[in-house]
Amino acid sequence: MSRGDDTPPGLTLSSARKVVAAHRNGANCWHCEPRRCWLLESAVRLWILDGPLPVAGTVDRELLTVGAQRVVGSHWPGPGDVGECPVCWVVDCEPPREAYAYLAAIRDGYVPAPKERPVVDVLTPTAEELREITGM
Repeated sequence: MSRGDDTPPGLTLSSARKVVAAHRNGANCWHCEPRRCWLLESAVRLWILDGPLPVAGTVDRELLTVGAQRVVGSHWPGPGDVGECPVCWVVDCEPPREAYAYLAAIRDGYVPAPKERPVVDVLTPTAEELREITGM
């Protein structure tokens, strides 16, 4: 049974394909965030769970494979993450599960390149600024 039968109207299989293709072609997506794209994750998940899986050697197979690799890559732990997702901050996050299973099923062997944890610029207030902030 299709997931579309028991869910509200939304992303369809043809729409999912268009979303994945647009991301592969570098289109500007309003849903993309610096480390992930919710729309791409939903499209890849829908295509894997609902659609007939593309045959090897087709454009659709390449599109879905690249989309799945991008989803897995954005949630892949980096150095110092202690196995946790750098986006969701949990060890076994939900978004890349289907994508990783798909890549394993087609024997893609994709392993994301190691990435650096982003540097967060944190400003520590001086003692004078703390007195001013707290009023002490």
